[in-house]
Amino acid sequence: NNNETEQSMVDLFTRNVHRAIEAVRSLEEFARNDSKDASGFHTLRFALYAFEKEAIDLLVRKNYRKYFTNSLYAILDPLFAGNDLISAAHSLIAGGSKIVQLRMKNAPTKEIISIARQIRPICERHNVIFIINDRPDIASCVDADGVHLGQEDMEVSDARKVLGIGKIVGVSTHSLEQAKSAANAHADYIAIGPVFDTSSKYGTAMKGIGIEVVKQVLAISKVPVVAIGGINAMNIKMIKEIGINSVAIMSALYAGDLVRNCQQLATILSE
Repeated sequence: NNNETEQSMVDLFTRNVHRAIEAVRSLEEFARNDSKDASGFHTLRFALYAFEKEAIDLLVRKNYRKYFTNSLYAILDPLFAGNDLISAAHSLIAGGSKIVQLRMKNAPTKEIISIARQIRPICERHNVIFIINDRPDIASCVDADGVHLGQEDMEVSDARKVLGIGKIVGVSTHSLEQAKSAANAHADYIAIGPVFDTSSKYGTAMKGIGIEVVKQVLAISKVPVVAIGGINAMNIKMIKEIGINSVAIMSALYAGDLVRNCQQLATILSE
């Protein structure tokens, strides 16, 4: 299957890099024993170590891009989902969500970790990407697939240091300029929005940036672009038609039957 093929690629790459490292190590020892300057070989060996880490990081993260193809990115927030987040997670996945983000803005750290540790195996069992909002430390603690950062959160490079190899780092952006900054920081996906007017962000009204800005972000981005903000069954086709990779939805999912709402939106995206 695809996962086995991807792992084989990583294994093949790792074995060959290790051969190169061992060859350089032998040359380094030979030069040192022959009373020659071995510093160049030493520098090269550690450069290969760094190259291995960065390359594996990229290879593994690229595997996640398939989940951002015409996919529903569901945001799981107690403000909309209620107190039974575990049941809501099951419903989001049953409805066809390929990515689930746990967003508990004002909850204590221990509570977020407790909920995340219950949701993580559910997502893993159903081959769904699990993202933690704002908190790379919690994402690392529960072995989530990645983290979603806001404009006021830590830098992408710092989040990678916390998360380690192979994890996703996504960034919220609200303009073309912010999207360019996220791209330059090598974010794994760029969320752009709110596309339409919305008041779903904890009661705060936000003016939509419009579809033209989303198109501009799509034009400059080499990584998946996620549209977010004010998207529902009435306007989601407008977003799909411009070639967006994924759509993140929160409030529209929870108005009525959660599974049915997810199914409706996921079906439109997959058509």
